[in-house]
Amino acid sequence: FPVTIRRKAGSKLNDIGVTNAKVVKCVKQEDYLARLYYAFDNTEDIKLRQFLYQEIKKIHIQRGTW
Repeated sequence: FPVTIRRKAGSKLNDIGVTNAKVVKCVKQEDYLARLYYAFDNTEDIKLRQFLYQEIKKIHIQRGTW
């Protein structure tokens, strides 16, 4: 049986993952982690700090350094 996914007209999910870029740049995890730490140290937004903390924690758990 075919599975149909219903979306509202004009849904932003229709084009997710679609790009016209010739080069897609991927950031190394080490660079991403450095950016997370920098952002964590330089923001006062509580929700953003919580997100950054969770991302930092996920990476350290993956590495076995948490």
